[in-house]
Amino acid sequence: MKNVLIFGSGMVICPYIEYLLPKNIITIASLEKDLLDNLKSKYPEILCEIIDVTKDEEKMRNIIKKCDIVASFVPPQF
Repeated sequence: MKNVLIFGSGMVICPYIEYLLPKNIITIASLEKDLLDNLKSKYPEILCEIIDVTKDEEKMRNIIKKCDIVASFVPPQF
């Protein structure tokens, strides 16, 4: 079992989440609370973190340290 961190909360990540569940611990990190809430209701076993990847570098580093795999689904400019 791996700890997987996904940055971004758009609907494109749903197939990725479904592929990884239930064999992994998944954390979704995003600034979009409404999208995180929707994902949490669809996949209650995921963990969610509200974070602004453009401003909260220290929080981002701390979340990354806890994970084995990191995937970014945020727009390229971020």
